[in-house]
Amino acid sequence: MAFLTEDERKHNTNKKLYDALMKQENTEVLRLCRGLESGPLHILTVHDDTVLHVAAYSKQTDLVLCLLKELEMRLPEFPVDGLKHRNDMGNTILHEIATFDRVDSAAKIILDREPDLLGMRNKSGETALFRAVRYGKTVMFDFLDQQVNQFFSVYEREACYYKLRGATILHAAVRSEHFGLALSIAKKYEYLVNERDADGMTALQLLACNRQAFGSGEKYGYIKRSIYTRLSTEPKATEKEGKSPHHQVIVIPQVGSGEGGVYAAEKCYRVPLVESMRKHKQRYESVLKLAKFLIAKDTSWECSEFALNQVEP
Repeated sequence: MAFLTEDERKHNTNKKLYDALMKQENTEVLRLCRGLESGPLHILTVHDDTVLHVAAYSKQTDLVLCLLKELEMRLPEFPVDGLKHRNDMGNTILHEIATFDRVDSAAKIILDREPDLLGMRNKSGETALFRAVRYGKTVMFDFLDQQVNQFFSVYEREACYYKLRGATILHAAVRSEHFGLALSIAKKYEYLVNERDADGMTALQLLACNRQAFGSGEKYGYIKRSIYTRLSTEPKATEKEGKSPHHQVIVIPQVGSGEGGVYAAEKCYRVPLVESMRKHKQRYESVLKLAKFLIAKDTSWECSEFALNQVEP
């Protein structure tokens, strides 16, 4: 019978763990973690990701919660700063959870143990809050922003809204084209409107460079444009109530039946074209609202100089 070396045993365990994670076999992941000295904080990948990191960036919310509960039960066995572990990109577990679509108790459990994670930056100079904005996670941003205001002083709080090289969360939202979130940030923190990034650009100047963001329904033909102009951008009743969006009444304009002519058809699926047009219209309306707000608040034009002054003879 061949005996395995320590490295071979570790490699086999890591393979089993990784396979179980990818197959979303939560029970097997938990069983394997219980046999490891560092449990959910076990380093699993060559990029220094722990089991928790991998579960988080693969968006397995339920597994993350189970791993955190497992960690809490065994907490006395682990170092106090165990949750502060960073992978080779500098991301903590909170950086990974910040990209979740919804807020659950995972972020709260982590921050109850380690509130300092809010101020930690990855190698790109981003806090978890900054990362949530870049990924357009509005609910997660609101939650982390609330936590930042609760745990930090004013000076520490404002530092969380900046990347290390000058860009703000407002710049991040505009660059990643999350215009609704950008408008919310601009209204809440107006002082960010005139802040400049490393290239000397304000958020309005960045927005003005994005010509494609202002494309309206004019590109469509007559029939599609008729549908586009009548589409509502308000959330459907099923979406507001948190029900499945696949069972809803989709109201489609009926061309040639007068100004308000429409017919309603009960569908058991989304109409891809209509949904695509509705999202386009939502985006267009969001970018217009953002532009109007920034134009009213941005005073960077007052510092303009003649172009001749900027050019060498």
